[in-house]
Amino acid sequence: MSRTAILSSFAAAAIAVSAGSAFGQAFVGNLAVSQIGRLSNGQAQTTALSNAGLTTSIRDYSATVSGATLNQTYYFNDGSTGTRLVSSGTATSSSYIRNSADNRFITIAGYDAALGTAGVTSSASSAIARSIGRLDVLTGAIEYTRLADPAFSGDNIRSVVSVDGSQYWIGGTATSAANGGVRYALHNTSTAQTSTQLSNTVTNIRNVDIFNGQLYASSGSGAFRGPNSVGTGLPTTSGQTIVAAPGFTDASGSPFDFFFADANTLYVADDRTVAGGVGGLQKWVNTAGTWSRLWSLNLLNEDGNAGTAAITVGIRGLTGQVQPDGSVSLFAITTNFNSTALGLTGVNSLVSFSDLLSGTTLASGSQFNLLDTSAQNTTFRGVDIIPTPGAAALLGLGGLLAARRRRN
Repeated sequence: MSRTAILSSFAAAAIAVSAGSAFGQAFVGNLAVSQIGRLSNGQAQTTALSNAGLTTSIRDYSATVSGATLNQTYYFNDGSTGTRLVSSGTATSSSYIRNSADNRFITIAGYDAALGTAGVTSSASSAIARSIGRLDVLTGAIEYTRLADPAFSGDNIRSVVSVDGSQYWIGGTATSAANGGVRYALHNTSTAQTSTQLSNTVTNIRNVDIFNGQLYASSGSGAFRGPNSVGTGLPTTSGQTIVAAPGFTDASGSPFDFFFADANTLYVADDRTVAGGVGGLQKWVNTAGTWSRLWSLNLLNEDGNAGTAAITVGIRGLTGQVQPDGSVSLFAITTNFNSTALGLTGVNSLVSFSDLLSGTTLASGSQFNLLDTSAQNTTFRGVDIIPTPGAAALLGLGGLLAARRRRN
């Protein structure tokens, strides 16, 4: 798509936001969703998901909490030349996405391997380098940074966040603790980069994000389950201290993505699928320096029909937007499930939920809204709000971006 067309699409979304917000409507604009497995350009994914490197893409949706329409799909290089970015079809903790703090880029991490390469996540990085993809939402251009060191060797590179696309904070794990954890690297399209391990306190990291100028990383390890602060601000050197959020004491928790609605309100994605359990979408609040969980939501009608029985799902990808009326629009990616209603196996869904920022309980019968379900032999992984700096500048809506993921 041309730059003009992209700007026109974003401008239309921003106009709708402006109009909807005046009436307190929960409007998001555009969502980015990472997808593993190819389904367009005449190339359906005909084989089941496996540990082989598969096509990775970002789907652009126009969305509200009640519906989503696919606009276009951006594909990362999976060819025979140049730096590539493919992802494992079965590594469910990988391929999460982030928009940059300056609302310009969508970033994702993967593997510089040929399409169909077996066991990409368990490969040595000396054989298959880890790579970072950067999608410019103003131009549609995709650039790649290739990591040259043992970073995430033998295991998963999972997520990456940036301030302005010039540098990256990366999360994942490795067979050697010295090669995993939270790492820092510069963006460079021509020269492979070495990365710096910021801390050896926790080396099995899931998602990284920035809130109010502070780097956070989630983990499912021991006393560090949940989002943890990494050093002070946005560190770039080794020897940083990782500090667990006070109050995240659930020893069986399985936290992945997270969204700070404000300094004292946090939504966490937990991928446990126990019926009536505490997995799924969780709401946490900070009172006097200690976090406590208010509620969990894990029910979904697999075909979107309120008349059918709900199934239990966990959540891995998560993003949100605080609305002018005090509501919070939340968007998440579920764990995989078999859908008898849709005749699909091993698929997952993009879902939404609207919460009141100041609310402390769930209404009886609360369920996720179904927005889209992955096609057979494909899967969704991460979700974030697509930044629209061009539209905001064109329409004088700079303040609107502050209501999106709070990163500045």
